[in-house]
Amino acid sequence: MPAYYRAPLGIFVTEPASSIIGVLAVANRKARFPLEPEAVEAWELQLPPLVQGCRQLISELPEAARFEILLEYPIPRVGKRIDAVILMHDVIVAIETKTGLSATTAERQVDDYAINLACFHEPSAHRTVVPMVISDGHVASGGARPFADDVVRPSRRANTSEVGDVLIRIAREERHSGSLPIDPAAWDAGIFHPIPPIIDAAVRLYSENEVFEIGHACAAREDLDKAISSLTTIVRRARERNEKSICFITGVPGSGKTLVGLNAVHHPDIRETASFLSGNGPLVKILREALIRDDVRRAHIAGNRRTRRAAETAVHAFIQSVHRFADDHYKDQAPTPAQRVIVFDEAQRAWDSKQNERASRPTVSEAHMMMDVMNRHAGWCVLVCLVGGGQEINRGEAGLPEWGVALRGFDGWNIYASPEVLNDTSGGSFSLFSEDAPRSDRISTIQDFHLKVSNRSIRATQMSEWVDAVLRGDHSAQRALPKTCPVRP
Repeated sequence: MPAYYRAPLGIFVTEPASSIIGVLAVANRKARFPLEPEAVEAWELQLPPLVQGCRQLISELPEAARFEILLEYPIPRVGKRIDAVILMHDVIVAIETKTGLSATTAERQVDDYAINLACFHEPSAHRTVVPMVISDGHVASGGARPFADDVVRPSRRANTSEVGDVLIRIAREERHSGSLPIDPAAWDAGIFHPIPPIIDAAVRLYSENEVFEIGHACAAREDLDKAISSLTTIVRRARERNEKSICFITGVPGSGKTLVGLNAVHHPDIRETASFLSGNGPLVKILREALIRDDVRRAHIAGNRRTRRAAETAVHAFIQSVHRFADDHYKDQAPTPAQRVIVFDEAQRAWDSKQNERASRPTVSEAHMMMDVMNRHAGWCVLVCLVGGGQEINRGEAGLPEWGVALRGFDGWNIYASPEVLNDTSGGSFSLFSEDAPRSDRISTIQDFHLKVSNRSIRATQMSEWVDAVLRGDHSAQRALPKTCPVRP
């Protein structure tokens, strides 16, 4: 989503504050955020020092009238909005404004914004990024960030009467007149695209992790390896043949579906163009936090200094919210994502059209949104759906059949699926196609795409089958299973 407001500085300094606030309010409504009185009050307090500072900048450097300012810029897929960004020829100034006289930690906040731009925002890569805080209160130090010194300049501070002076110094010290200028429209429409050093850091962090919840797969390791091998083969084939493919990987609870997805996006053949998405917000937070803590702990044991901020930045490269991904890319004239391989964890929990409508989103299913976004790629792409049966637990979660409905609207996709979703016996609740399936030559059954053994219940391999029989109401199967289960001491 673009900034709420964008204009050349020469226009910005002449517009009435009420007009700018009106534009911000309308954009806020379109973004489906409630307009709180506190937000309007903050804009009323933030605008005057910005306007006065920009006037002073133009007075000192007349060419600055062509610089552009963006207000309330949402960093793609990161879920944070920057108060203001000024594009000074080839320099990006990220600004956080704090009103009042209270002490603030805004330097840490705007440092993080600048790091996110430099590491994940495609048009900001290899540009000079300068974080800046405007506050009349005490500004606490943002702390050490040696990992980011190569991509982000030191933070600048200004009270409300010094904004112009600081902007002038930045323009004189950081601009390079011989460099190509930033295209403001292209910058505003920039997409999420991790830079190579961050991808490398994320791969190292993940490959070395010792997190029990992620890495402990003492049962069925062979099954996990087969699933990942089959998936990477399909990705290579799609790339070589310039095809679009969708994969459905199933498994009983605890069998390692999430692990397959995480291993896949970190795989050498895939990682440059992959993301792991989940609609389960708590799961995203838990995965990120577990990896961050493990990375910091291992560095401490090895006698190395590793900050949480460095680990947090690396983790964001691959693990994100599916809702935010869909919102960023499914809209008129939205940019096509840089990633050609998307892993959607718990895809059976994608929202249906009614739930999307309740959330003021487009009135189509989330499965349709994801298919539409990936279908925009010119050439190949792969969408990987990790699916658990009977796990649609919240209102508005469409279940697997909604993906079959969505697929019927997109021609030319190859479908690679676990036999469980093509030969369902549960009366349709776990069937990909209840009727009107695409032509059979588009569909391939991949035996390795079903994970049969729960790593949480290694000594009770048929427990998940019994639970599944209970959930689908198959009383004869649930009565028969205990008789066939081996008795273990």
